[in-house]
Amino acid sequence: MKNCFLEIAALYALSVSTVLVSGNAAEPPVSQPSSEPKPILSPAAAAAHEINSFEKTGGCLTVAATGKWQNPVLSGSNSDAAKLKANPVLKVDIGVPPDAGDAGWFQVKLAIQGEGLARTESPKWLLERPPGSKGIDKATLSWDTSGIEIPKSPSWFKIEMVTQGDHPRTISVSNLRAEAAAGTADTAPQKVETPAPPAATTATPYPEKEQDWPGKGVIRKFGFMIGERNAIRARRDTDQGAVVFVGDSLTGGWKNLARDFPKLKVANCGVGGDVSRGVLFRFKEDVLDRNPKAIVIEIGNNDLTAAGSPSDMLSNLADLLSMVERQKPGTPVVLCSIPPSANPAAPVKAKDRQAMNEGIRKLAAEHKTTRFCDLYTATADAEGSPQPEYFVNDKLHLSDAGHVKWAELLTPILDQLKLP
Repeated sequence: MKNCFLEIAALYALSVSTVLVSGNAAEPPVSQPSSEPKPILSPAAAAAHEINSFEKTGGCLTVAATGKWQNPVLSGSNSDAAKLKANPVLKVDIGVPPDAGDAGWFQVKLAIQGEGLARTESPKWLLERPPGSKGIDKATLSWDTSGIEIPKSPSWFKIEMVTQGDHPRTISVSNLRAEAAAGTADTAPQKVETPAPPAATTATPYPEKEQDWPGKGVIRKFGFMIGERNAIRARRDTDQGAVVFVGDSLTGGWKNLARDFPKLKVANCGVGGDVSRGVLFRFKEDVLDRNPKAIVIEIGNNDLTAAGSPSDMLSNLADLLSMVERQKPGTPVVLCSIPPSANPAAPVKAKDRQAMNEGIRKLAAEHKTTRFCDLYTATADAEGSPQPEYFVNDKLHLSDAGHVKWAELLTPILDQLKLP
């Protein structure tokens, strides 16, 4: 099949997303409506109303998905709003090539947005599994939008595919269409041939109620997080005895962690968007149950971008150290300061960052088996802004050079510990 290619810009701004408090789900950041959306072809579908506002380019769009959150536009035609209003079951077929040994995670939703219509996503993930060694030849994503008030003639309208994953994948997309509900529409999430992972490799679900979370302060819980945590849980047996790194996307995005510590067995247990209260909730399952030789903790930036207080974060960090001392006494811990950032969508007060970093340093000094790694000083310029060579364009996440710098700071600390 002849394919056309659409380059999708990766936006992994999990650290700037809205906070979830008291169990209310928050959505990741959304893109603004484009005046010139890039369409795809939809072949005619039998007994369906084709969303036919696409360029005739061979029957398929190939999306190069980076693995992080993104939402390529499948349709940007205003006339498609009327079609969907009359025939509310939105469907599209996708395929993913085989991914040998893929034990990660992959999720897909559909979304609509337009004038007079708040951006709305399908309530659940319509596909939630990695392609595996067999791949996904064809999976039909189906979403009944009949409960949504869609304008007939908006000035702009778009249909999107929302993807999440742990690494880049190629996704073929075809046959976007709208079908009548008829009382028997296929509105349930589409099942494909690979079964869900057994309970033994599934992470413990996040609590629904705020009072059931440990610790203090802000809470964040996004749909993609359980996928990241399931992938972490699936590696627990092979990660036994590793140096475990835990934190948010600054840690989770460290794709060359093993390369940067060639003499150590390392395990990456970072989850994008996480806050200190989230780490506290999953600390035993994700970290201590790996029987770590040492633990590296980097957390707190998302607490600040979510307007959490430094004192709450430091209280949660102290609770983490207490858990280590009670359950794994003698295990060395390295606490890392919070690096600078300058993303206008994720503002942080300089005084709060300073208070948090001073508190982290103090906590490390108060515990005999705990060390301090000053990531902030090593990556900030004289004004306290991010040094460009250590950050990607969002001035929030570390670049590969930034992770190499972090490894250079940690290596002598870990060497001094004389890990067995």
